[in-house]
Amino acid sequence: MMTMWTNFAKSGNPNQPLALPADVPEWPQFITETNKFLDLNKDNISVITTPHKERLEKVQSVLFEARRLQVLADEAPVECGTTSEGSGGDSVNEDNSATTLVLSNFLFLLTVLLVSKHPLFF
Repeated sequence: MMTMWTNFAKSGNPNQPLALPADVPEWPQFITETNKFLDLNKDNISVITTPHKERLEKVQSVLFEARRLQVLADEAPVECGTTSEGSGGDSVNEDNSATTLVLSNFLFLLTVLLVSKHPLFF
């Protein structure tokens, strides 16, 4: 492992210029099509593909959708509760903390359900 970090610091490539020990696999460049990466753990170093890729993609899609909804809610005009002469009751953009709180709770719940492999999603 130390050789990989040294190589990376020297060249930007963990596999060169120094040779890696025989029991250490070459650190693959991550490419979306292959999904191979180096798994570093206390027992060994190995090349693996993304575990639970489908679950991660579901979580990602939920997170992106929740963020999209939050941005829409934050940008939505909110009617002012008070009007004064000359204002005409115009809509104003305000921080809608109640909507943000609801969306945050919704996002948290969906994440928990996905991570726990709830039957609703699997």
